[in-house]
Amino acid sequence: MPFLIFTDLDATLLNHDYTWSEAQPALDLIAEKQIPLILNSSKTLAEMHTLAQELGLTTPIIAENGGQIAIPIKDENSNISLDNATPHPTLPYLVSTQTPSRADILSYVHQLRDAKGYQFSGFSDWDAAIISQHTGLDIASSKLSADRYVTEPILWDDTEENYQKFLIDLKSIHARAIRGGRFIHLMGQADKAGGMNRVTALYQKQFPANDYQRIALGDSPNDAEMLNAADIAVVLPYGDEGHRITSNAPQVIQAKHPASAGWNESILSIIHSNN
Repeated sequence: MPFLIFTDLDATLLNHDYTWSEAQPALDLIAEKQIPLILNSSKTLAEMHTLAQELGLTTPIIAENGGQIAIPIKDENSNISLDNATPHPTLPYLVSTQTPSRADILSYVHQLRDAKGYQFSGFSDWDAAIISQHTGLDIASSKLSADRYVTEPILWDDTEENYQKFLIDLKSIHARAIRGGRFIHLMGQADKAGGMNRVTALYQKQFPANDYQRIALGDSPNDAEMLNAADIAVVLPYGDEGHRITSNAPQVIQAKHPASAGWNESILSIIHSNN
């Protein structure tokens, strides 16, 4: 059975210290069987490019919660193509963006903050040192995390009542706020499920005879739509807090362990049970 694997990163494939060694057996099996592994995260393309290189991946990348789809630039005979894609200015990818820009979102929400007194701060307010404090990333990685095009992670320091008003305000520019593991992500209407659908279509176009089964793995509310759209959803527990989300996918696996250990066990089980 041909699989496509779509995975969140933080607290899913990656542990809280950003390591993944416990997932290595499953990663090795995926590579051996040539199953495409697609990173689908709120992280930036710059961050995910570095991780993809470390993992030895040459597959598409879904960055910034589905706001960007990036295809590695291969030889000119490659038959994977992406509509409305343009070369990234510094990275070896063709990138397609179909959502309001981060600059437009920031302009609006900062006006709201000034006019209505909403209490929040985000990556655009912080230098790399403060981003490092909030994320646990080193300074170099924090700079990559700040290289955003379509999303803005924030910390909300106001009331829940004002947060609900803020959500209504965002709708006027077709933007929204999605809760992740550490941050609330301000973004357009793109999401991880839409990114997964677009990348699936690329593979289906390249290999029309394949009836792909999509495995999706995640742990946070911003993964829910991706998990629901998958054929097999793997829900990772969030540390000692346990499972924070559910899924209505046709097949749902509640991983026993958080992060890379649960990721590894779940993927090995799925692949071995379908051999």
